[in-house]
Amino acid sequence: MTPGRTRARWTLALLLPLTLTGCAGLAATGTVHAEQPISNAAVPHVDVQPIGPYDGESAEDVVTGFLVAGASLDDDYGVARQFLTSTASAKWQSAEGAVITTSDSDFKVTQQGSGRVRVSAVEQAVLDTTGHITAREPNSRIGASFGVTRVGGQWRISSLPAGFRPWISNVNFSQVYTPQRIYYPSATSRVLVPDVQWYPAAGLATAVARAVLAAPPAWLQGALRTPNQSHIGLAINAVPVDPNTGVASIDLTASAQRADGTVRTALWAAMTASLTGVNSTVMVVPSVTRVELTAGGNRVAAPHLLAQPATAADLGYAVAGPPSAALITRNGSVLSWQGSGPAGPLRGSGESGENTVRLPAISSKYYDLGADTSGDAIAALSIDRASLGVWVKRSFHVVPTFAGNLTRPTFTGSTALVAGISGTPRRGAAPSGGGVWAVDTAAGSRMTARQLSVPWLGRSVVLALKVSAEGARVAMVVRDGQGRTSVQVAGLLRDSRGIPTGIGTPETMPVALASYADVAWLDDVTLGVLGATTPEKGHTQGADEIALVPLSGQPDMFAAPLGVQSVVSGGSGTDDIYVLDHRGSVWTRQGAGWARIPGADDLAAPGT
Repeated sequence: MTPGRTRARWTLALLLPLTLTGCAGLAATGTVHAEQPISNAAVPHVDVQPIGPYDGESAEDVVTGFLVAGASLDDDYGVARQFLTSTASAKWQSAEGAVITTSDSDFKVTQQGSGRVRVSAVEQAVLDTTGHITAREPNSRIGASFGVTRVGGQWRISSLPAGFRPWISNVNFSQVYTPQRIYYPSATSRVLVPDVQWYPAAGLATAVARAVLAAPPAWLQGALRTPNQSHIGLAINAVPVDPNTGVASIDLTASAQRADGTVRTALWAAMTASLTGVNSTVMVVPSVTRVELTAGGNRVAAPHLLAQPATAADLGYAVAGPPSAALITRNGSVLSWQGSGPAGPLRGSGESGENTVRLPAISSKYYDLGADTSGDAIAALSIDRASLGVWVKRSFHVVPTFAGNLTRPTFTGSTALVAGISGTPRRGAAPSGGGVWAVDTAAGSRMTARQLSVPWLGRSVVLALKVSAEGARVAMVVRDGQGRTSVQVAGLLRDSRGIPTGIGTPETMPVALASYADVAWLDDVTLGVLGATTPEKGHTQGADEIALVPLSGQPDMFAAPLGVQSVVSGGSGTDDIYVLDHRGSVWTRQGAGWARIPGADDLAAPGT
């Protein structure tokens, strides 16, 4: 191996991105981790330009150069292919996706005999063929073995591992790929639900249009209406964007014209919301101002379609966003509206003026507040967590007993969801009878709890439950029969009237904590997960860490005040986080630390 040449290749490949971004991916607050998270914000595109092979390089240098060159997607990995024999290049079908490593300089290269070279690296995350990033456990390693041979006196790679995906460093990944919100229509309402997927800047408009037409993530199926159910595709695998007008022209297959009018309207809305997210922060891609959908040379018709719809609202759809600009705090029996936002702690000391709904007085027997968006309905748990009390327009009702060990209520519309255990387990027996219940608070004195269909739950128990602002998704902390906890996301299933009926098959989120206590939606695509770094801390001190968990990306971590048990968010961003401890104190992020909110002993984010 020739270290000087390899270092030069790394330097030239990384110099431009580092110059433009500085500390890309470095956590802004809290603990600094060895594996820095992938930035989830779009950054100006940088054309990474690795260097091809030198004369006289060792076999180890050629393999390393090939891996470094995987940061350039131009010409179907044209530079990387220079390190391959013609036969190996022809056989390598460079599949979409990538392995994301911490740094090219962390490669461990060893020669395995005269014809093979093995390389290992720290595998930080994987980008799959659907554009989703899945984080790996800290310090996970990936290895690959390459066949090498001499061609014209120079070493070249003669064979690649089966199904090999390019390796790309964290820093280069954030320069080459950009996160995009892909919107899918809700199955039962005129709301668009976001998913984050990562694509290269080249061909970005085409990739986004394909994603809208593809199936959503498996954990969301059943909660969304998707165009692929009508077998609609791109007629031409290209979406040109007029650089002067910003109009993206999307030519669809003839099945688009035959689809139901509701599907066509939803397709226009989803394409409009997703494609107008392709903007000039990706400097090599023109901004999209609106879309035009055609099929067979004719504009795709839809009911009440405007001549030039520019937003989802022009199609009668809303885009998921924060549910409210205000929170509800509690001081003893008194509830107050308070302003909320990413600027810092709660503002004001009483009615904020942002909401005219008068709030009820709360009995000292009830805590763990939840509220609907308007504040007309307030729900709370009895101290023994065996009873759900509901105040509807200040009239108090107790829901007939249906379970114990209830979770803090979470709202979707006027419906409060809670999880718990139906029945008390025998001493020494594993918990059983876990479930999730819905309470329609609009029923007033007739309200009862109705159990949802959650067939996958089995012997597991939901310890915390939060519905996203638009009501299509649920985030949960789940404990299995062996006492292990995990963070899971799933679709909230509804009937044709929009009434919640069940929770779809979930997906486990990768969070590197030993145990989990609570979860909140920090914004439309990011979770805040409260947990403990070690089992011992979880048992003796409660949670001590918060993970910021993007639905597609790598979590970031920062320390929480000791003894906190719950996390609440107004939903307007990763700085809009509040935690509650066992002493009845409420804390909010302030800079790199936490500030206690005086006069507050409980907190609710209406509509979540």
